[in-house]
Amino acid sequence: MTDREPRTARVDTDVWSDFVEWVEAAEGHKRGHVGRHVENALKEYIDHGREARIEEKVDKILTHLSETGATHTHTPQNGVSRGSESVERARKIMRRLQSNHGDVLKNEYVERAIEDIAGADDRTVKKYKAILRRRGLLFEHPGERPLWTTETQTWNGWINEFGKLNGPDEVEDELEPYPARAEGAGENLRIILTEVPGDD
Repeated sequence: MTDREPRTARVDTDVWSDFVEWVEAAEGHKRGHVGRHVENALKEYIDHGREARIEEKVDKILTHLSETGATHTHTPQNGVSRGSESVERARKIMRRLQSNHGDVLKNEYVERAIEDIAGADDRTVKKYKAILRRRGLLFEHPGERPLWTTETQTWNGWINEFGKLNGPDEVEDELEPYPARAEGAGENLRIILTEVPGDD
């Protein structure tokens, strides 16, 4: 039994339409999801801390990258290693995404942020997507839809729906690029994000 009750509020028609459209894009349909997303949005609004929490996570992970040299490092030019440049660019990409967009992002927004900050070469775009996935900062929709999210709860919902349709082997393949593992199956499927090595 939950404490959730129906509520009534006046909302601008365009804002509500955009919100419902976003929920349908994120979940595949709106039934059963609109209320939960309204509730989450209200919690985030009250909390004011979502951006700060994401920023802290990004800084922690990317600092680890620069300290361990986990990205490609080359002979420094002008005293700055390429690994440090990659870390700073990844920080800027995440800042751009979190300040300009909501929890669910179209692929074009992710690619535009990478292109604007790191370069438009296909290999560069793939490289930064891989870094952001590997560090558990950005999560891609497992199906055909070109969507991304910064929220693990949203991604977990996507993976669960994907798992119901495709089975555990396909779920494992989808989890491969992330610091994550699956527990259970079917209705009991849970995605556990594991700690990025070296992060305290």
